[in-house]
Amino acid sequence: MKSIPTMTSNRLTAMLLIGLLVTGCTSGDGSKPKKTGTVSGKVTFSEKGVENGVVNLEGVGTGAAASAPIKDGEFTFPTPVEVGQYKVSISPPPEQPPVPGQTAPPADPKDIPAKYRSIKTSDIPPVEVKEGENKFDFSLKP
Repeated sequence: MKSIPTMTSNRLTAMLLIGLLVTGCTSGDGSKPKKTGTVSGKVTFSEKGVENGVVNLEGVGTGAAASAPIKDGEFTFPTPVEVGQYKVSISPPPEQPPVPGQTAPPADPKDIPAKYRSIKTSDIPPVEVKEGENKFDFSLKP
């Protein structure tokens, strides 16, 4: 059996490493990584911060979706959001069983009117997520 000369072996190792680095920098299907941006902001109702809820984004024509919890009128998406245009809805927080000794939150929070709870009925204008930092403030009306 013939051995591979050291110079050839080093070249093969270098080419293999370069190949792994190049494929590791794509989104898995051979395409370029998707561009993303961070998203945060505020949600108010009658000029007061919405206590609890969820900001929902649904990509226009892409099927992409993301959501972030609202706490004391502010939200931050936990992971970057793909760049693009999104429809927006604001929904109540998911129902959770009451904690013994604590008052359960109202089943129908008054600071999130029904029209905002669905992408189909929300009249919040679509938002454009761009690369980098994105801040959106949503003012809900009765």
